[in-house]
Parts: sequence; structure tokens; C-alpha cells
Amino acid sequence: MLAAMTAKMSAVDSAGAAVRAVARGEPVPELREGTELIGVVHDGDLVRVTVRRQVPTPIFEGFYVEETAVAMAEPRAAGGP
Repeated sequence: MLAAMTAKMSAVDSAGAAVRAVARGEPVPELREGTELIGVVHDGDLVRVTVRRQVPTPIFEGFYVEETAVAMAEPRAAGGP
């Protein structure tokens, strides 16, 4: 149970960092080891990032937690990148 909670908190941190970067128009930062990017969705002014992280436990091999973070995209300056 502790391993699952730790993996979930790590996924929360990774998803939050990724969505903030994408909302600013930057590339997704390198995620923590064991965490993979599942998807990035732009929905109007919102950006949604989902990540998945494996729970490191010998009992439940192949057990993953997922986390989705949402942020409002920051406006870009006219004529900017």
C-alpha cells in the first residue's frame, strides 16, 4: 500500500510539472524514472496531461497508477512563437 501511495504522489508531481510546461508552450520536461507520458490533449484553453507510473512491488507485478493534471494554456504574444 505504501508503494502505491508513493508512486501516486510521484505521478501527481510529474503530471503537474508536465502540464505547467505544456501550458507555457514548452516541451514536456524529462519525467522521473519509471514514469511515462500517456497523453497530452489541448481542449480549447485547457491542456490535459496524463502520466502513468509503475508501482515498484514484487507482489503486484505490472501494477500502475495514473494521474491527469489540467491547466489553462497561457496566452501567447501576437507574433510570438
